[in-house]
Amino acid sequence: FSAMQLKHYIPLDFSLAELLISLSMLAIIVVAAYPSYTEYSLRNKLSDATTTLAKLRLALETHHQTERSYLDHAANSCALKPLSTTYFDFTCVEATDKGFTLTASSKPYVDLGAGGRYEFTINQDGKRKTLTFAGSMVNADCWMMSRDGC
Repeated sequence: FSAMQLKHYIPLDFSLAELLISLSMLAIIVVAAYPSYTEYSLRNKLSDATTTLAKLRLALETHHQTERSYLDHAANSCALKPLSTTYFDFTCVEATDKGFTLTASSKPYVDLGAGGRYEFTINQDGKRKTLTFAGSMVNADCWMMSRDGC
């Protein structure tokens, strides 16, 4: 190489030390970010249940305004038919002329993390409950979105 060629020579290869340092930094970033990402992903999936429950409650309230009952008298059952989304099944239980309880139960074997089962409810008064969170019975008077509580 001449002096002129050395001046413009830029090495394009990496040493083993540089490669190991880069991989170590990447591993640290992944280890730090993964728990936050999984928690964010779970909260997003749980919001599917709570948002749908709120919408279903509104639909039942609308039915009650026109029919003066939460029941479908022709079928002698809740005016709301069972519904299913990607992660949850929704049912109307304890329906009467004057009240109802809607339940969102997580489907088995869907990607809700290693936590297990989730179950949320809402009634005609808007009272929200979490019955099961991450496989554990909790019976909280709110919709839990994380293990920290409401």
